[in-house]
This record gives sequence, C-alpha cells and structure tokens, in this order.
Amino acid sequence: MGLIDAIGGWAKRVAAASVSTRSFQEEVDVFRAYLLTSLHQHELSAAAYSAADVDTISAIAKEVRTAASVATFDHQKREVFSVVFRQCCTALDVQLQAMRAAEVMRGGESSSMREGVSPPVDFPISPPLGFPSSRTQDGGGSEVEGEMRKARQIVQERLGFSLKVMPSEKVMGALEEAGLLEEGHVEEGVFLRGQAIPGSVVSFYPGWTYNPSHLRHMYNYPQIDRGNDYLFARIDTAVVDGKGVEFDPFIFFNPARFELAQQAHLPLPTPAPSPSHPPPPFRHCSLLGFGQRVNHPPKGEAPNVVAVPIDFPTSIPPQLAAFLPNRDLHPTASMSLLGYKSASGYDQSVVEEVMHDLEWTGPSSPSLLTRTVVLVALRPIGDGEELYLDYRYSPRMKERWPAWYHAVNSEEAERRWQAATWWK
Repeated sequence: MGLIDAIGGWAKRVAAASVSTRSFQEEVDVFRAYLLTSLHQHELSAAAYSAADVDTISAIAKEVRTAASVATFDHQKREVFSVVFRQCCTALDVQLQAMRAAEVMRGGESSSMREGVSPPVDFPISPPLGFPSSRTQDGGGSEVEGEMRKARQIVQERLGFSLKVMPSEKVMGALEEAGLLEEGHVEEGVFLRGQAIPGSVVSFYPGWTYNPSHLRHMYNYPQIDRGNDYLFARIDTAVVDGKGVEFDPFIFFNPARFELAQQAHLPLPTPAPSPSHPPPPFRHCSLLGFGQRVNHPPKGEAPNVVAVPIDFPTSIPPQLAAFLPNRDLHPTASMSLLGYKSASGYDQSVVEEVMHDLEWTGPSSPSLLTRTVVLVALRPIGDGEELYLDYRYSPRMKERWPAWYHAVNSEEAERRWQAATWWK
C-alpha cells in the first residue's frame, strides 16, 4: 500500500519544488488528485487491494511516481479532469439506466426513455405547487422504497458501490463523549455499500453554486458561514451551498417531475437570494448526491475521501444533467467571455470525447458552466465504511469553528486559506 500511504508526502515534496506560497496548497491538492486518478486508471480490483498484493502495488507506485514527477501542473489538472469527468458522466449514465430499469419493471415508460436530446438543463428547485413529495404521496411509500433498493442495487452492480445515509455511531459517540450530543438527536452519516478503489468518484456535493463574481449576493455576506455548516469553497473561490438540499426519490420515479428536471434554465426564485434572503431548499434525484451529508472525521478517524473541483458544461444532455444535484444561482458565462481559467482543468475536447464514448449528443460547445465538487476515494473503501471528509476550516476563523470540529491537518488548512482574502 506504499503509493496510497505516501501520497501526501509526495504531493508536498514535488509541489514545494516549484510553487509560490500563494499557490502551494492548490498544487499539493492537484498533485494528490493526479496520483489518485493515475492509480485509478490502472483498474486494480478492490480484491487486489484487499489482498494487499505488495509487488503489484509497488510496481504501479513506481510507474505513477515517475510519471507524476515530470508532469506539469497544467497537465496534471487536465488529466485529473479527464479521469474525474469521465467517471462522473459514467455515474450519471448508470443512474439513468437504473431509472429506466425501474420504469420497465413497472411496465411504464416516461419521457426519460424517449429518443433525442432536449435543450441544455438547469436543475429544478423545490417541487412546484401540485406536486407532492415522496413523504406525502398516497400509499406509495413502500413501493418507492422497494424501487429505490432496486435502483441502488443496479448502481452498485455497475459502479461497484452505492451510498446510504444512516445513523453514525462513531460520530454520535464522539459528540456524546464531548458532551455535545443532544438527547434524542440522531447524527447521520454517509456509508458505502460495496467497495471503492482509490481515485473513485464516490459522491457529488449537491447544492446551489455561486461563481466568484457573485459571492456578494450570498446570504449573510460577508459572514456567509454564519449558521451554515454546509458551505464548500473551491480553491478558485466558487462556493457550493448544500444547506437545505435533499434527495427525493419521487423525482427519480415520477415522469412529470423528471421531465421538469430536464427543462432548461428554470427561473430563479423570488425574491432572488441576497445577503438578506437565503436561497430556498431544493430536492434532487442523484443517488450519489450526498456529499453535504459526509461527516468530518471524529478524533481517532482519518479522512477517506478528498474533494476535487469539477465543472459541468451545458452541452451535457439533459437526461444526464437531471442527475446533477446542483443549480447555479448566477450561471457562469462562457470561458471565452470571462477569460475563465478553471480550477478543475476543464477541457472541452475531453467533454466531447466522453460524450462520444457514451453515445450521447448535444451542443458542440458550452455556453455555461456549473462549478461544483465531487468526493474521490483516498484509499480502498470497504463495504459498510462511513465516508469522512476533512472540512479543512480556516484557522483564521477559529473563533467561529463549531464545538465538534477539530483540525485534521493544520498545516494544509493554513496554506489552503492563505490566498482566501474574500472569506473573513
């Protein structure tokens, strides 16, 4: 397991050789993601990791290390984007196939099974008036639960894993030990079913997305984190707000709701989100869209996933984009108009190649980009393991840390926030 154990050290040493202080942590993070995605490309099975095939893993470690040591920063970003974007699109496609299989089992056919591609998609907000949620539909609860189990089974068979939100005994134990667990409160976490190898995209971080030029419109600006533990800030200062975002199986199985999810650029809520008006909650149908529910590791536990920025263009067909659990409050204009330099290493040629491989068609170039985040496995993750993500809160805001938070890596957190003059 030498490669996995040494990822952090290699990333730090290689980045340190050529990086300014301001960009140091970004290049460390990119290098770490590059190593993980390079490892994923070797397609070692989960069984090989479980068997601890030292010779095989050591040989791969040497190969990856050699390639990584000569790769430029921009090359690393492009390669990470290529591997991560392909995995994301595969995951979206698998979810669509799972939904289709459920439709066939019921003997029905919805708009999601029609041929052709609709206009580019933006994701719907909370159900419109007249549409009940999964909690209120008449007598449909048990049927939906059974269909969701089948859908998750299909996802697990094709991706090797699925996700489930359940009570987290370790997190609750840590809170109780610290005297922070309220009586009767159940703290939940995200658990993996199946097995995931290092470099696997295991979850999407859902929520409203803000590009850097619109941060001043965020609720409670400039103290945007006040009362909100579900914000995720990318290194390029784009922000994903996962507060109030929930999975709703009724979208997944209701043809009318899914058709709504494919409509292009739904109107923004009224009143528009602003420092005095929070964005409304919304529901999504992504079976992997639970990144905002992933816990920070309690003391004694280590992170097993890492956040990687990713950008999705509107050239993704709407049947796929309906499974993206994000919506732009202020869509990002085209790269050419903004002189956009992506933190994700966005590459349109990769997008076109992936779309061709998956036999999807759409606009040849995007007019808008959705900036979001996915969670990638840092090591082999086994059946029943809870996912843990280092939240990496800013040390400069220590007085506003939640009582349950502790720093996993203070050095990385300090470097991460050195360039973030906007979040104070």
